[in-house]
Amino acid sequence: MLALVLGVLVWALLWQLLCTINNFCGVDRHWLGKNLIVGVEVVAQLTAAWQIAAPLTPAAWRWICSLAVAVILVIGVQDLPDVAGDRLRGRRTLPIALGDTATRAYLCLVFTALPLVLNVVLIVPAGLNWWPVTVGTTLTALSFVVATRALLLRTPAQDRRTYRLTELMYTLLLATSITLL
Repeated sequence: MLALVLGVLVWALLWQLLCTINNFCGVDRHWLGKNLIVGVEVVAQLTAAWQIAAPLTPAAWRWICSLAVAVILVIGVQDLPDVAGDRLRGRRTLPIALGDTATRAYLCLVFTALPLVLNVVLIVPAGLNWWPVTVGTTLTALSFVVATRALLLRTPAQDRRTYRLTELMYTLLLATSITLL
């Protein structure tokens, strides 16, 4: 009812449909399906939130789509801490499909390239004054820390902290969209 009142019913229904597919249709059992569903869930979430707060402009869509693609590419970091449990449940996560070393190398590569792409696509269009430069620098530093951690720190506790830093990056980007647009 709230989604109807706020004018985002389509996005709320899409979110519920995607959650149902992910959790009850076995999509979460394979890394590719899970990663893609999570990316589309990000689109549903951010589009609804954005539409509640402001019109959906081309700049808004650029942010929404960029964040969704970034999430699709890096969400495998959440699967690093519990490979044993995922194997027991019959899930085929990225670390199980590619192996631990290949997954970590992939994540290191993505987290190293990600700030370059996100800075060019999202931060630079806001201008090169102190705030976008500060945000871009912080994003880059945090991404390099996550890349290094994913590659070198391999215990489940370390992997959970690395995932928390990934969540921090995502939150920083969300907050940044408010200040740069």
